Amino acid sequence: IQDVLLTESDYLQEADQLARFQEHLAGRSDIVVPKPFPELTRTNVLVMEYMHGKKLDIALAEMEHGPREEMLFRWLSLFVWMFHELNELHADPHPGNFLLQEDGTLALLDFGCVKTFEPRFADGMLEIVTTCWDDNPERALEIYAELGFGNRDFDVNKVDSAVLSAYHDIVLAPFVSDGPFQFGGWQPALDGKKFMLNNPSMLQLTPPPNLLMYFRLLSGIKGLLGKFDAELDIRPLAAETAKRRGLI
Repeated sequence: IQDVLLTESDYLQEADQLARFQEHLAGRSDIVVPKPFPELTRTNVLVMEYMHGKKLDIALAEMEHGPREEMLFRWLSLFVWMFHELNELHADPHPGNFLLQEDGTLALLDFGCVKTFEPRFADGMLEIVTTCWDDNPERALEIYAELGFGNRDFDVNKVDSAVLSAYHDIVLAPFVSDGPFQFGGWQPALDGKKFMLNNPSMLQLTPPPNLLMYFRLLSGIKGLLGKFDAELDIRPLAAETAKRRGLI
């Protein structure tokens, strides 16, 4: 947490991250980021291009059901692309950090919190989802261990595979469900905690520290999808990404 706070207050680094994401997004016409002006930027002053647009949550509230779902799916797909293709995440999905411009382009703001991941780590997180499709919780436990989950006493043999499968049904519900998933009533954090209290063996699966920002991101995404009671079919998106990454 200390590292994140110090990083977010370093405007020289944020200017570098803006420039880097401009390169990342050079081939995309659906999203833009402000151009930084490094010659005017200092450690406590960030100068960048002014972007016109309407805050994403306000724009979504003004949309009808169909176009709103399309925009939310597009927004979600952007994070999937960043994590699994770039292995780098804009880790602050607050809707105020997105502006919907008049031509439909999304402007992405605030690059103070950017998290980089090893490709194998990003693939591993997605591979856990594929084990649910294959009904192979034993392999999922192996992946958790490989990615650094677990406390000092973690032993994959001490976690019941059936219990893990039941846990995945709660926290990975949008990825294991067939057809559109209703995000409005989904409470993975609350239900997951209750499940762990009733199944203390799951408490061994302590996440590694480098997932702090990843979970912050997931919480923000879930919050916006839940706010608008989104109904999205995201399993095909996960499957397409897994196939592209050679995981299925």
